[in-house]
Formats: sequence, C-alpha cells, structure tokens
Amino acid sequence: MLGVFGDPNEVPKWEVGFTWRWQKSDRHFTGHDEDVDRATEHSEVINRIHQPELTIRRNFNNRWSLSVGIPYLMATRSNALRDQDPAGSGEVIGRTETQARGLGDITVVPHFVIWDPVKHQRGNVVVGLGVKIPTGENNVIDTRQRVTWDATNMVNVISNDTPRTVDQSIQPGDGGFGYVVDANGYWRFWRNQAALYAGGSYLINPGNISGVATYRNNPGETIMSIADAYLARWGAIYYPGHGLGLSLGMRIEGVPTYDLIGESDGFRRPGYSLAVDPGAHWTHGPHTIAINIPWATHRNRKKSTADHMNGTHGDAAFADYVLLLGYFYRFPAAAPRQESVVAPAAATNP
Repeated sequence: MLGVFGDPNEVPKWEVGFTWRWQKSDRHFTGHDEDVDRATEHSEVINRIHQPELTIRRNFNNRWSLSVGIPYLMATRSNALRDQDPAGSGEVIGRTETQARGLGDITVVPHFVIWDPVKHQRGNVVVGLGVKIPTGENNVIDTRQRVTWDATNMVNVISNDTPRTVDQSIQPGDGGFGYVVDANGYWRFWRNQAALYAGGSYLINPGNISGVATYRNNPGETIMSIADAYLARWGAIYYPGHGLGLSLGMRIEGVPTYDLIGESDGFRRPGYSLAVDPGAHWTHGPHTIAINIPWATHRNRKKSTADHMNGTHGDAAFADYVLLLGYFYRFPAAAPRQESVVAPAAATNP
C-alpha cells in the first residue's frame, strides 16, 4: 500500500489503508518491439484487472511497525477466436473471455526506521523484511469458447470448451511462500516544501514451479512458474500547502527471467514496464487520499528460461497506464499533516 511519513511526534497505534489498482493490458510486446499487427487484426489479448487491497499497520513506537496486506483480485482475460475454415484466411471472428476473482496472497512485513525520526526530521529510510503467504488460489478454472470447422455444413461452430485453468496473469495467487524485502526513503528540502523520495520492493519466491497446468504445448511451458517480482519508484514531491502534495517521478515494475533463489523453470512472462509516475495526495486530520497514474514510456517482454531453451521469444500484453487510488486513516485522529511524503507502493505480481 501507499505509506505516509508524518510527524514523528504523532504516532498512532493503528493505521488502515485501502488501495485500488486498475489496468487494461492490451499492447503486445516481444522484447522492446511492439507487435502492432495484433491490434490491426484485433487479435490482441485483453486483460482487465481490478485489485483492491486492505492494509493494516500496527505502530509499536515511532521506529517499529508491522503491516499486513490483504489483496483481492477481480480479473478478466479476452482472447480472439479465429476462422477455422481450412480454405479461409484465419481472420478473427469473435472473442472468448475467462475470469478469476478471489483473495490474493497476504503479506506480513515488519518495518524499521533507520534513524531516530525525532532527531532526523529532514530525511529518513524505512526498511522492511517480511513474508508472503500463499493464501490466493493459483488454480482457478473457467470455461472458454473455441471454434471448430463443420465440413458438412461448411460453417464455423463456436462451442464451450472443457473447463481448465485460466491464464497465469489473472490467477489471484502464485502458489508459493515468499519473502518481501522493501526500503523507502525521503529527503526534505527548500523550507520543507519539497522532498525527494526513492524506494522499492522485491518479492523473493524460492519455489520453482507450482504444479498447475498451463495447457501450453511448448517444451518447458506446460507448468506455471512461481516467479519473483519487483517494483521501484523515485521522484520529487512539492507541498503547496493546505495538506496537498504533488508528485512527479518514475516507476518500474516487472518479473525477472531468473529468480534470486532457486530454479526458474516453468512458464512465466518476464519483462518490465517503465513509466512516468505523476500523483497527488491530500491530508486532512487523520485522513489521506491519494492518486497516482503511471504512464508507460518503455515496455520489454524478455526471454524466459523456456524461450532460451526453445530458441523462441514469447510476447506479453502491457498496459498504457495504471490507475492507483488510495485512502488512509490514522487511529486516533492526529493533527493535520501538511508535509507528508507518499512512499512507493509494495511490489505486486504484474
């Protein structure tokens, strides 16, 4: 969730945050290159993701805290249906959609403020090391449609296919127990009306494969991989007053080809999205509302271990932008914090 650095003398025992992530991924990339023909022939895969998350933070003092993140996923995936006439052009004649929803993987992360915040109010760093619990279902099943050619009647027949697991990109969980490492820092300047911020999070998934079938035919891609994930943000914030903060920075998030710990077998779509990250937040008393809209400037679908083994290079669908909304409340009510710093969000599976 989005964290807020506030007055070190006003540390409530409890803080609650609610964030909402929305994105539509439909721009296909192979490496750095966009597959523009997918949009031209309307064969692109379209993922629509809604991901609310509740975060509860217990502050033990002004240096130690414990955060619990509880995500929920609501997602759909639309695929093209092609003409199966042996003499036809194979053009797109319709679409089929699968969906998944459910509780995601819960994270539990203790955090520690490096320097005494009372003595170091101009800047500080918060570090965290916690766990990701595989509470999210990673084997959601749905029925899709498929096209077959009826040679007797000379027509395409659209029928429901046998139920099977939905694509990895819309599964609520990944099936692995993981570790979350994060760090967020800031430095105030210019009469405390501006600040620089930087930080990020890395999800370490030691598990190799989940055992869940992908229904893909390429060697090495038949079982889903349990992949690491990362996120980093950096930029600056300006405070014009009245509790308002305006930010502009950069954001990168993605999935690596090779995990930090363990093997990296199975099917995954490694790659990253780099985005310009404008945002704003407003604080009044115990309340803070925030919005960020990262706009992608560069996308790269990297080769997976299966791609390297098969001499192939798979593609992936990326979003043009992501909408991030947040609301945060501190218990008990604190005085208005007009010089808060919005910290980077926790890493999630892209």
